[in-house]
Amino acid sequence: MSIYFAFSDESGGYEKNRNEKYIKSNPYYNRATFLILASDWKKLNTKFRKIKEKFHLPLEKEIKWSYKLKQRDGSLFEDPLLPLAG
Repeated sequence: MSIYFAFSDESGGYEKNRNEKYIKSNPYYNRATFLILASDWKKLNTKFRKIKEKFHLPLEKEIKWSYKLKQRDGSLFEDPLLPLAG
């Protein structure tokens, strides 16, 4: 029997009863779930941790997609890890 991990996340603004004003300021809401075999997750996690170590990122903190780690010239932004979630 296989073991799977499920990662579920949401993006956008959710409101059960949406009015026009709310829709203009929050035009979308998405929820997605990603399923992965536990054995595949272990491999992926090992590679991910190596990348974080290479760039001296904290292993136990979440890095948001919007955090820019390097500028085009290769220099780091002043504080690329703030604010971190978690």
